[in-house]
Amino acid sequence: MNKPTWLRDLVRFLPLKSQFVLSGNVRDLQAYEIAPDTVAALPLGLCLQRELQSCGYRDVISFSPTVGFGLPGVTNDAELAEVMLRNGLGSENPKTMGLEVLGQLLGSFTGATGEPAALVVDFASRLVNRADALTIAEHTLFTQAQILCHTARSRPAGRERKPFYNSIIWIVERDSDLPDWLTVDNSKLRTIPVAVPDSLTRKSLSQTLLKSLPAAQQASEGQLAQWAETVFRRANLTPWRG
Repeated sequence: MNKPTWLRDLVRFLPLKSQFVLSGNVRDLQAYEIAPDTVAALPLGLCLQRELQSCGYRDVISFSPTVGFGLPGVTNDAELAEVMLRNGLGSENPKTMGLEVLGQLLGSFTGATGEPAALVVDFASRLVNRADALTIAEHTLFTQAQILCHTARSRPAGRERKPFYNSIIWIVERDSDLPDWLTVDNSKLRTIPVAVPDSLTRKSLSQTLLKSLPAAQQASEGQLAQWAETVFRRANLTPWRG
């Protein structure tokens, strides 16, 4: 299966842009090839973690307004604190919430000089009440983000010494949820729409999901192919929800 367009776009611009905005179908499960010829439906955050680490990022850290900082798939607070400390995010309680805290730490994160890391700000739409009438705290946060877009510097890392930023990825439902002066005509920020899966992706997923069902364990390849085709046809008749 080919990688979805949004993921190819992200990987292509990682060496060129310091920040990204992902919008659209971001609350759905995403089709991701976890092994050759094996496609799984993963949450967007986990999909990003796998892809970014395969590109050479050591750490992928998440932030959401109600949870604070975290690591996708990790519940060990000691490990989280260690990752935050080595990436310029401080040694305080990793679960500290709020956009004020996030704004204070963005600069030290983008300026950290260790191995490359990415910060995924999930539910970024909820950081703002109204994009056209920001509070002082909201304006301060996104002004800081805009400045860092242009002042962040890439550095060589990994065996091949490829250029890396400490990337910031904002996850929103609509790109208009963030201030337009941050996202529009910003040469160091890339806005990427996440579309619903196409027909080929749906078919790949239907085959993988069918194989995980108990009744499919005794089925022949012919039966599995027939069932997958039926699921594929029905999926194309209804809106996609992973």
